[in-house]
Amino acid sequence: MFRAIGALTLLSLILIGAATKARANQTFICEDGSQVTVLPGQLELMKRTDPCVARHFGGVPQPQQPAAPQPSWAPMQAPLPDRKPEVEIAGFAVPEGQEAAAPKAKKEVESDYRNVHIINASPGSAQFFEHKR
Repeated sequence: MFRAIGALTLLSLILIGAATKARANQTFICEDGSQVTVLPGQLELMKRTDPCVARHFGGVPQPQQPAAPQPSWAPMQAPLPDRKPEVEIAGFAVPEGQEAAAPKAKKEVESDYRNVHIINASPGSAQFFEHKR
């Protein structure tokens, strides 16, 4: 009984191993001595495009289509506007000739690497942290 189960297990492993395809890179040596390595899944494409691989399979490579010409880049010469456009800041239009109000500066608190201001200190607690080291 156990011998039959062992033989059946061994047979199933052999069949599974034989059913899976081996996938590995293939290297072809050309007439001039150079090598062409083909990755799995690219063999059919290389048979049609690469002359070295095509010769190994008795085929003739198809001529490759020339690449489309790249458009030439030229700087665009757009006309400049006659007047300065209105500037919008935070949804408010600033008319020409007036300056936009500068944002209010925050009150600066002096601190250094030894005495660091605690910005979220609760009332009644220390406002600065003193480094001792």
